[in-house]
Amino acid sequence: MSLLPYALARPVLFGMDPETAHEVTLSGLAAVQRSPLTCLYGESRVDDPLMLAGLRFPNRVGLAAGLDKNALCIDGLAAMGFGFVEVGTVTPLAQPGNPKPRMFRLPKANALINRLGFNNEGLQAFLHNVQQARFRQQGHDLPMLLGLNIGKNAVTPIERATEDYLTCLDGVYPHADYVTVNISSPNTQNLRSLQSDEALDALLSAVTERREQLAQRHGKRTPIFVKIAPDLDSAQIDVVAATLQRYGCDSNGQANNAWGVIATNTTLSRDAVQGLPHASETGGLSGAPVLEMSNKVIAQLRAKLGVGFPIVGVGGVMSAADAVSKVQAGADLVQIYTGLIYKALPWSANRPRRSRHSSADQVRHVVAQGQRAGEAGRLDAKHVDQTRHAVRGRAVNAEIRRCVVRPTDLGANAGVARVQRTGRQTRPVAAHSGFKLGRPRRIGLKIVGAVHPLHIRSKLGLPAQIDREVNAQARQMRLRIGRRVNQALKR
Repeated sequence: MSLLPYALARPVLFGMDPETAHEVTLSGLAAVQRSPLTCLYGESRVDDPLMLAGLRFPNRVGLAAGLDKNALCIDGLAAMGFGFVEVGTVTPLAQPGNPKPRMFRLPKANALINRLGFNNEGLQAFLHNVQQARFRQQGHDLPMLLGLNIGKNAVTPIERATEDYLTCLDGVYPHADYVTVNISSPNTQNLRSLQSDEALDALLSAVTERREQLAQRHGKRTPIFVKIAPDLDSAQIDVVAATLQRYGCDSNGQANNAWGVIATNTTLSRDAVQGLPHASETGGLSGAPVLEMSNKVIAQLRAKLGVGFPIVGVGGVMSAADAVSKVQAGADLVQIYTGLIYKALPWSANRPRRSRHSSADQVRHVVAQGQRAGEAGRLDAKHVDQTRHAVRGRAVNAEIRRCVVRPTDLGANAGVARVQRTGRQTRPVAAHSGFKLGRPRRIGLKIVGAVHPLHIRSKLGLPAQIDREVNAQARQMRLRIGRRVNQALKR
């Protein structure tokens, strides 16, 4: 459980220009990732593995591309409990994107409009950032998976778009668990024309050939997903499905784990937001209004592609119930983006006070139930609406232990955490036999009251500036965090 609820940060962020808030958030994540401060926003991960496209996903909920275009915050995002995170879109060369302002909130509709235009620092900077990530070294038996999303430069003629995709594929292939070919952004001129029959076939043919070369070179066969738009009509969806089947299924019609589809990107439609401020701005609309459009595309794809073909559902997921609707429509996995901005994490927001189980359990239960219900053609509503509370007994103590809050004693030195180094990881040492996982919840009260949850000594090897900042924040936040956890315990 995060120690600082998103509800406290949202008013500040929503008081800023949307793109400024975006940049501030990413800068903050980049600054604190790989440090004990991740306990301020981190969430325990749901471990509910799923095999798809030859990969073992830790759980079904991931982050969509677009939030972290330059792969600066992979470790910070990994701390939020996602089963997989997709970063990008990256293009071969750096480009500034479209002129500002280019991002607009529509709060009444829980929606965003953006016309960013693949703004990014280019492939080389992107790869450097990816290689700096340490999420695979966190000790999980099943590490989070990383998707890398590739596109074309705005100055590249559409006739030569394949060259840009192949250049990016060459660069990201060794580092990606899966690669996404983005051909559906509405903010790059003519990009969506690549979804047509002949253009899509030519692109997938070239990518398939290059992948086989890369597979031999790197000793792995990385699955590739194609991201499509929600604005396709039924005939166009059938064309996309038929093309994907040619490359993604064997002679018996079974998925070959080489290809998948992500449905969907943002929409150009404004039917659901007419009359709202900023509704007339050009760009792609995301958020709650896209849910039904996306689900219809997913359902048609599943009907055409059959069981087993990998489908990732994205668009309009604002709650666990929305995630279930994606699974019901036919998605294997679910991604969120705009919902993270408006509602925070679906498994951490709006929890009933008296639920007896963890929010992690709730997500696992809801999504699994949604899949079973989708297969059976029914859904038990109580499993959608019932959310779980993570702050109880063991969950609190485990979270506090993860955030380096073991006291050396309860006397004059209370508040100073003792730590030891093990390889590249720094972990707390249990220094008081009375503080063990699984003790009654009053122990959690004593822990929070006895120590500074954020107090880290410079001997940990952190830069002096970071050490000073951490200790300054600890002094200010100790009592507030203690009260917040205590209040949660009383629920």
